[in-house]
Amino acid sequence: MTELNFELVWRKVKNLTIEILLAFSVFVLIVNTFITFSNDAALEENSNQLIHTYNVLQQVDALSIAIKDAETGQRGYLITGEEHYLQPYLAARTQSNNVLDNLKKLLDNPEQRKNLAKLSAKVAEKFDEMENSITARRNNGLNEAVKLVKTDKGRIIMDNIRLIIADMSEIETDLLAERNDSLDRQNKSSQVFRIVGSIFVIAIILFAIKNTRDQKASRLQIFENIDNNNRNLLLNLGHHLDITDEQAVTQSLITNLTNAINFISSVGEGKFDVEFNGLTDENKTLNQNTLAGSLVNMRDKLQQVAAEDTKRQWATEGVAHVGEILRKQSDNIEGLAHEVIINLVKYVKATQGGLFSLNDTNQHDTYIEMLACYAYDRTKYLQRRVELGEGLIGEAVAEGDTIYLTDIPTSYLRITSGLGGENPSYLLVVPLKINEQVFGAIELAAFHPFEEHQIAFVEKIGESIASTLSAIRINEQTKRLLADAQMQAEQMRAQEEEMRQNTEELQATQEESERRVKELLDVISDKERFIAQLQRK
Repeated sequence: MTELNFELVWRKVKNLTIEILLAFSVFVLIVNTFITFSNDAALEENSNQLIHTYNVLQQVDALSIAIKDAETGQRGYLITGEEHYLQPYLAARTQSNNVLDNLKKLLDNPEQRKNLAKLSAKVAEKFDEMENSITARRNNGLNEAVKLVKTDKGRIIMDNIRLIIADMSEIETDLLAERNDSLDRQNKSSQVFRIVGSIFVIAIILFAIKNTRDQKASRLQIFENIDNNNRNLLLNLGHHLDITDEQAVTQSLITNLTNAINFISSVGEGKFDVEFNGLTDENKTLNQNTLAGSLVNMRDKLQQVAAEDTKRQWATEGVAHVGEILRKQSDNIEGLAHEVIINLVKYVKATQGGLFSLNDTNQHDTYIEMLACYAYDRTKYLQRRVELGEGLIGEAVAEGDTIYLTDIPTSYLRITSGLGGENPSYLLVVPLKINEQVFGAIELAAFHPFEEHQIAFVEKIGESIASTLSAIRINEQTKRLLADAQMQAEQMRAQEEEMRQNTEELQATQEESERRVKELLDVISDKERFIAQLQRK
């Protein structure tokens, strides 16, 4: 009886224990299942957040590029005053508004929304500043626009925009790091719970194995998606990663995002020689539509814009320098010619150069004469006469067109270095032309080719020299006409004085004649009275 009672009690205890164990197993299974789905959801959310971060960074970068394009269009218009230079500015303004709208849809973080509000205000302020300078240029000219630019307001606004963009990028990066840390903690907790739970869930081991396999397959699918998105959106190295190595997949994604941020920062600092880590000639074709390829294309375009800006600045400074020489030497044509050709040869890094002027003082003997020559770092005092249409100089003056040769005949150049060696191979002859009227030509020879912007620069200088020569000729002609007029006036005054003297002499002669006639009449009258008296007697 005692044994029976003990068995019953034992069975009850055993059943109760099994029920407890089963309930605990179910509880563990439920918790394990919950954790599994939480991890899956976290991974999926993390993947979405990564894409979200990429989209935000891409839009922020697009905004920076749009503002720089707007500044490029602004500078082009301020310098030239030509309306078509405003096309990049107008397109960038529309692009900036679109980007800000996209960011407003993407950002859900309160702090980021505050940053977006500040960014929108600064961008609007930046475009207002650029619009003011453009309006000043259009209505009041370059000097007024330059005054607005020199206030440095645009740079200060741009610095604020960069700070806000940097804060937004940092916040997105920090959020990404926090999500990755949370994901790592969840993974570790899940692994510990599985180990502990497996001790208590022996009865449902097969189910647990199946559940684990399903969970693993789901995780593998998620990491496979991450790997695919990493290759399709960020950087395609040309091969797949082992998706079972979760750390490698995650690290690859983080590495690519870090490389993208570093690349963007370097380009933003003007370091256009930076390379995107991992992007090579072998996989370049695979990354035409990825972030890496897009960023490299952006860098190339910005580099091209910077190079064009450098060329424009070079030409602007050169024109200003030569213009200052023309202004100071406007009353001395020989000094002007020497100073211009010396500075021009040095500025374009030519070997030698000459400045020729069309001499049409005698309409029956019009020819081209050399005003100044500079070669091999020395001024050459040469006299040279060229007939119209004779040689390249005569042809350039007669036709009014630029001539550029890349293979100069050995016998063409009359000046050599005197130290032996080869002669220059490239020759540029530019007419001094303004309003289709030619006043002479510039001749430059160099060992290196003349680039297009250098040729355009020399042509611009030719117009300035032609304008100055035209003004000098007008002044000289005016002086000659004034001298002739003064000479004629002197002659007329001399003739008037001579006529006055002749008139006075005639008047004196007339008065003398009248006096003599009067005296003769008086004598006759006296004689008549004398005769009359004799007759009366």
